[in-house]
Amino acid sequence: MLIPTLWTRLKDRKLVQWALAYLAAAFGVLQVMDALAEPLSLGGLAQRAVLTILVTGFFVTLVLAWFHGEKGRQSVGSVELGLIGLIGALGGGALWLLPGDAATIVDARLANLTALAELDDARPRIAVLPLTSLSADEADAYFAAGVHDELVRVLSMIRDVGVVSRTSTLRYANTTRSVPEIAVELGARYIVEGTVQRAGARVRVQVQLIDPESDQLIWGGRYDESLDDVFAVQGQMARAIAGGVQAVVTPDEQERLERPPTQDPLAYDIFLRAAELDPYDIEEYETLVALLRRATSLDTAFAVGHARLSEVFITGSASHGLPTGDSSLARAETAVRLDPDLPPALMTRGWQLGNRLRFAEARISLERALSIDPGYAPAWGTLAAIGWWSLDFVQGALAGRQGARLDRGDWRTLLHLANNLGYIGMYRESEAWSRRLFELDESDPRVRGARLYGALGMASGAYQSRRVADLRRHITQMRAVGSDNVASLYYAGLLFVALDDPDAAFEALSAIPAPALSLATNAFPTAGAFLGWSEARSGRESGMERLRNLEALRLQQHGAGRIGLAGINDLSVIASVLHDEAEQLRWFREAVRLDPVRLHWLKDAPYYDGIRDHPEFQAWLDDIETRQREWQREMAALGPWMPEEVMGAAPR
Repeated sequence: MLIPTLWTRLKDRKLVQWALAYLAAAFGVLQVMDALAEPLSLGGLAQRAVLTILVTGFFVTLVLAWFHGEKGRQSVGSVELGLIGLIGALGGGALWLLPGDAATIVDARLANLTALAELDDARPRIAVLPLTSLSADEADAYFAAGVHDELVRVLSMIRDVGVVSRTSTLRYANTTRSVPEIAVELGARYIVEGTVQRAGARVRVQVQLIDPESDQLIWGGRYDESLDDVFAVQGQMARAIAGGVQAVVTPDEQERLERPPTQDPLAYDIFLRAAELDPYDIEEYETLVALLRRATSLDTAFAVGHARLSEVFITGSASHGLPTGDSSLARAETAVRLDPDLPPALMTRGWQLGNRLRFAEARISLERALSIDPGYAPAWGTLAAIGWWSLDFVQGALAGRQGARLDRGDWRTLLHLANNLGYIGMYRESEAWSRRLFELDESDPRVRGARLYGALGMASGAYQSRRVADLRRHITQMRAVGSDNVASLYYAGLLFVALDDPDAAFEALSAIPAPALSLATNAFPTAGAFLGWSEARSGRESGMERLRNLEALRLQQHGAGRIGLAGINDLSVIASVLHDEAEQLRWFREAVRLDPVRLHWLKDAPYYDGIRDHPEFQAWLDDIETRQREWQREMAALGPWMPEEVMGAAPR
């Protein structure tokens, strides 16, 4: 009885909640410190002081939680003071001996991420399987899917339990696998399954909680309500499920469970219909945006709707080259303003901020999401993206690995985990995760866009490993699964440029619609230069005219201080076509100054041939190899990285 008793006492004192909240706040402080270290010239002494306070404060927080938790003793005793004093003395003394360089801050950030992941793994994990629709009208199937999504969302509000993400469970709709088999595959301690039947203005929901180890029913419930009461039913089910696994629901969580996502039933119905559409299909994308705009206009306080629309705008820009301006971020900001504790809104806001290179703000938003729900896989996946964008590849890989363990079907997490591993130089691991991405279940239409990037990742791995036949095969796969959309054409063209195949590059890049080539959209900013390169190298006169026009635009941007890495790379490509080695070396130097790391992916590209033997180019290659060796040493200390090893360690 010792372990159950200890667990009960820990829950009574909210020890895990206090620890998660503190870690999230400390992680935010470290992010700010990391961002300010260089501009404020913060030396090792200042960094050591902050780190000492934060690490020591973590253990002090645990002591305070134990003595002053919800059901703990409220007076301050000598034992408590003694423990706090001892922690302060030992922590301060030990940490003061550590080196005070920037690496210390990075190590602490990795430790905080690891601690958050371990605390989440300690929670019992529940998988809510897709609910079966029993409605007579097959057109009402979307409603059952919506009830499933909402049940997952509200159950995730309870901090004492972890919830397997919906994308991981979708493949088990109409499955013939047994409950114990599903639990093992998902890493779940409990399984929830049920049915939904809609008839006119009434809905019947029946769910049951199962212990897969014994395959026995723990709890079952049946609810017959009007559609207007469907949100209250989902809150009741979440509380009952939490009670079945002996989880504590706090008063704050109780209040959130009772709060509906929208006050307008029609807005919610439109939102559910929109959830069935594929944003990677351009026609469905336009319908999806229109439906979400309609839903959020019916209820302007519909935070979940605003967050989803912001996320859809990301797809519009990345896959279709559509300009969204500031509306995508504005939608995310609106969602957070309406509900500051909504993880999807905080996650989408973090993505939008990171996409605008506002990394410190992005991390704060994402850490806030994880402090509310440390098992929220999309926030981990977005942290992986932020790591890649900000060149913090080790942190990005660590976040991506946790996200992949929590949600084996979240394609963006798998994508950015593979990206981080690739830049670290772990090409075998990167290609393996890309293959996992490519092999996602095609029965979910939203996976089609994911498989495109899986094929791209496998092609990148083949390119880095000089496996030309595999590279060409993966390019074909990528264009097939992408149905030759803008993204698949762009990446195919880029890979053909890397292969020094201008005819194939031209065939792909010339098929991209003109709006997507425009610098105004900035969706595929290097497409124009590579198209001009392929035209010029294949003897087409239009190439030189295109490159001259682009050069004038890029030089104008450079003069105004409004040029980034893509623009500098364009000027380098143009100089290579003109055989102006001095000018290309100039732009190469500037590109390395802006981003010394990400440029290395195309280090073997043919347009670098004119400066490849230059000492500065060779010194840059040596620097990249040194960085990668150091990153790989860090990664080796952080555990396994191959998919089969990581998935085998999935939390129960």
